[in-house]
Amino acid sequence: MEEIYQSNFFDLFEFTVEDTFATRVNLQVDNEFYPKGFTFKKEQKCGGWDLYKNINNVALNKYYPKEGYRKLLFFSPSISSNKPLPNLQSEVKLYRFSKLKYLQYSLLKGTFLLRPSIYYLKEEHNQARLDNEHIHENFIGNTKVEGITETGWHNIADLTITEIDSNLNQYILCFSYSYDTRLYNEFKGSDACLVISNTDEFYRRVSKELKDYLCIPKRVSYSNKMDTHGLMFTKNIKYFIQKEYRYLWTNFKNPILCDSLYLSESNYSEIEKKIPKDIEINIGSIEDIAYILDKNGERINFKS
Repeated sequence: MEEIYQSNFFDLFEFTVEDTFATRVNLQVDNEFYPKGFTFKKEQKCGGWDLYKNINNVALNKYYPKEGYRKLLFFSPSISSNKPLPNLQSEVKLYRFSKLKYLQYSLLKGTFLLRPSIYYLKEEHNQARLDNEHIHENFIGNTKVEGITETGWHNIADLTITEIDSNLNQYILCFSYSYDTRLYNEFKGSDACLVISNTDEFYRRVSKELKDYLCIPKRVSYSNKMDTHGLMFTKNIKYFIQKEYRYLWTNFKNPILCDSLYLSESNYSEIEKKIPKDIEINIGSIEDIAYILDKNGERINFKS
């Protein structure tokens, strides 16, 4: 039996700057072939599929390593292996939009401030950063789901399934995988962009910093379907413009657990008592693998 891989839609496709779609891998859809990097125009279908209508669907696919492509099956039976997609290529570049004074420290000294994942629930953050990383709600809608009560079985409508990650001992460092100038406004106060030009080397350096933590680098999936790597890589579709690539440090051996009720109610006053402190990492100058752009896209040179 051929193995079917399950992934989120955004593991196979990505938004371009114009919010059209491009393929991340070589794909066969029905009888049509699309090479990696193929860009679809507005309202153009992919092998007969309307891409915009399938953003929230689980993408099931078969992998043919010798031929170097994947065959996409959006609505296959739910008997897939639920494994993360193997062999996805590394990001060519990563982009971090922020204030120049902070990015300069990152470039010249390799200084990055890691925030606990729950930190972004604080109300004082601007809307682009105000999302609950620990709660995922999957709205089922009017699907006929039977539920049992004292009087027997009944159909349930408007069902929402909520999943919660209660471990607060997790840290994230966020980038974008596309240089989209709209992100200067999305992340208010940004006046420059740090560009990581060698992402593999950057990962090798940062992954050594928290030795008791597991470092996972991956694109965020924007969907109401859970990403195969869990809640920390699943966000609401309204944030898709951010095109986020995330480094996650998580400690399973020493979790800091929070009552799920506080998380579901966004009770920050209770959560705050358990939030671990920020962590500053310093990996040394990354000028050999990175540079900074101003808002006009011009490279900024610093005196040595």
